[in-house]
Amino acid sequence: QGVAVATATITIITPGSVQASNSNGLIPDGSQIDELSPQGAPRKLWASREDVVYALHSTPQGLLVATGNRGKIYRVQENGSYADVARAATGQATSFARAPDGFYVGTSNTGRLYKLGAQPSAQGNYLSDVFDSGVFSQFGRVEVTGNATLYVRSGNVENPERNWSEWRKTSGDPSAAPAARFIQWKAVLAPGSQVSSVGINYLPVNIAPVVDEIAVEPGARATQTTAQSGQPQQISINFSSAQNGLSYAQDPATGPLPAVRDRSAVTVRWAAHDDNGDDMIFDVYVRGDGEQNWRLLRSRITERFYSFDSIRIPDGGYRIRVVASDAPAHMLGDALSGERESDHFIVDTTPPVVNQIKGSVQSGVLHATFTATDATSPIARAEYSLDASRWQLVEPVGKLSDSLTEQYELAVPLSALTTNAAQDEPNGTPPPVTNTQEHILTVRVYDRYENVTAAKTIVR
Repeated sequence: QGVAVATATITIITPGSVQASNSNGLIPDGSQIDELSPQGAPRKLWASREDVVYALHSTPQGLLVATGNRGKIYRVQENGSYADVARAATGQATSFARAPDGFYVGTSNTGRLYKLGAQPSAQGNYLSDVFDSGVFSQFGRVEVTGNATLYVRSGNVENPERNWSEWRKTSGDPSAAPAARFIQWKAVLAPGSQVSSVGINYLPVNIAPVVDEIAVEPGARATQTTAQSGQPQQISINFSSAQNGLSYAQDPATGPLPAVRDRSAVTVRWAAHDDNGDDMIFDVYVRGDGEQNWRLLRSRITERFYSFDSIRIPDGGYRIRVVASDAPAHMLGDALSGERESDHFIVDTTPPVVNQIKGSVQSGVLHATFTATDATSPIARAEYSLDASRWQLVEPVGKLSDSLTEQYELAVPLSALTTNAAQDEPNGTPPPVTNTQEHILTVRVYDRYENVTAAKTIVR
């Protein structure tokens, strides 16, 4: 006798008690059936990660198991072997009840009542799960171990009831299933026939690689070694998408890239993936503002980054193009490629120019003017030093430093020289001034890329 109830845990009373649970930590998305001996010792009888047990019923031929969410009914034997005996055309098979010559099966989603006969039918059908090849694929020969008749069908949506092909008998025909993404097979079994295994050969249609993102960092050189004492400052080059949590499941090489500051270098890195899982090689190109042709920097790169000397390209604005190819995994002529262009970036390795420095002394105040110019990037800041005193910031005439050319005017009371010099000395005593009629004014100017230049003038 048995008790069938649609709950998370079902227990029936037999010579050996059987319990089914869908809350086992080892089977988080399915169910497990344990058999309890008369002494109370548990033994795992059956488990599934895809089916949830809703009802059990003991019969002389084995334990009937009603499951969801595929509506399957299994018969499990004492030794743990099982048979997939029926499938209801609903979401869940939830209960059993005895019938004069078999069993009634109640279902949910939708609610129906089926009769499961006690005698074997003249013919049985076994329907496989839907197989997802991942991409649009060409299906080949079906390999069967057994003597059942096999049929196949295919489609491009996961639900086989929507716009799939009709069932076609395989008969060893490699083109029985039309090219598609999903495929399913059905075995028609007569009494005495059996199927041990079914294998379907398929060839995914080649899909071009995709370059997902490019990051360019002027003034940095990638390194694969750990920095030692005295080496340049270590930095990391990240993708902008890392700030919003974007990741690429098929491309693990998206973490920070170790690099060092190097004003003579430019580093470009990229993320790419191939839906077929093919190995890829990369070509890197550069094109400057106003140019029409892309210039090849490096071809057939296997890494996901490339550093090159900025002296190879003059100062100015540029874009990088990365072309990904799946050539290593395909015959010549069958390879595909994908590409992406980087955002616009500036290469500036030339320091600004300081000119027109003029100075004079009037009423104990040193007055000076000068002009700073950079050909590529705006002037960032300027500083001055009078008679080798400490550096002082000087603002441009317009207060805002944002142009390629900036004008500067400064007025320094000479009385401040003694105070500044005293502060620079360890003992607070200023050095002696040998000639108060001559002063040296030194200015240094930075552009946005930290290129710096210095110039001086003598004021008498």
